Amino acid sequence: MKNKVSKLFVINNVGMVGGANKSLRGLIQNLNEKVDLIAPVDHLVSNQKLRKFFGSNINNIYRFYLPCRCSISGYDLGILDWCYIEKLYQKNKKEIYELIRKNGYKHIHLNSYVLYPMLNKNYQMSIHIREMYEGNYVVKKLVKKKLDQAKGIIFIDYATRENWDIDKRKIMVLNNPFNQKIVLDVNLEETKQKYCINNETIFLFVTDQLLPIKGLDFIVNAFIKSGCKDSKLLIAGSVCPSKYKKYKNIKFLGKVIHMEEVYAVADYVLRGEPYFAIGRTVYEGLYSGCGVIIPGNDIKDSNKIFERKKFLNKVIFYKPRDLNELSTLIKEKEYIKKKSVLGLSNEEQYVKKFRHFIEKCSRS
Repeated sequence: MKNKVSKLFVINNVGMVGGANKSLRGLIQNLNEKVDLIAPVDHLVSNQKLRKFFGSNINNIYRFYLPCRCSISGYDLGILDWCYIEKLYQKNKKEIYELIRKNGYKHIHLNSYVLYPMLNKNYQMSIHIREMYEGNYVVKKLVKKKLDQAKGIIFIDYATRENWDIDKRKIMVLNNPFNQKIVLDVNLEETKQKYCINNETIFLFVTDQLLPIKGLDFIVNAFIKSGCKDSKLLIAGSVCPSKYKKYKNIKFLGKVIHMEEVYAVADYVLRGEPYFAIGRTVYEGLYSGCGVIIPGNDIKDSNKIFERKKFLNKVIFYKPRDLNELSTLIKEKEYIKKKSVLGLSNEEQYVKKFRHFIEKCSRS
């Protein structure tokens, strides 16, 4: 039976917490058409779970061993691991292109930079770069040759865009899709009881990855150094290391299913990377009414934030990995809570821009 869909999306992992797949889910659910999905071989997350996560617009799900290039900031793939993954990908490579050819997709979208080896000028392909490049000049030159084969490149923000000298006609900087309307349905009193919150100011840090680049220890130590007595630090996505168990105003929530509850009661979202970058939680926080405290420079980086004017007084910068500056900021905000819960969404505009970009790529 001939394939009926025109778009194929390729994901580099099957995680359901991280921003890349959550963003793609928001897009796929609002495309108003069936699409196919290629996911990496994985023995923990079934196709059934993937269908439930991405929604009813998923048509076929195919599983292959996929490439993984980790010349990106914060991720170090050892040579033995890389060789093993590459060997598996090379076995599946011919099958992947045969599937693409057979199904006659009008467009194939790679959802992460690490998938760039799949780019092929013979097909209508675009790639989503969400990661900060980190590698030597020779590697970058080789990557650039591959990226030039893409019909279109979407950068998640201006920080990721700065790394690459690419034809402006084939690129777009596009923020992620966010829909925080659900926070308006949260029962605040019940949620405060659930998380043992009284009238404290709530600082929120979200990560399910214990990589140094995410800054878990940095954020916790800055909060401890602030000496706040009437504030709490909630950490979603991680369990509490034993060294922090003695701090009663730091609460590790582990995996959180209903993040809207946490955003509803939080006053500030914290980010801890060693450089300026706009992660998903920044906008989930802003769209929920929270302030955000992020690494960066107010003069240099302010204009790189989407909808900066709308959130003029909500974005606060500090010097990356400056413990004293961040702890001082936290102390300054201890008695300044958010005025109200918001529930904003940009999904409609996002889907419109994405669709227009893909149509433009297909004509090139």
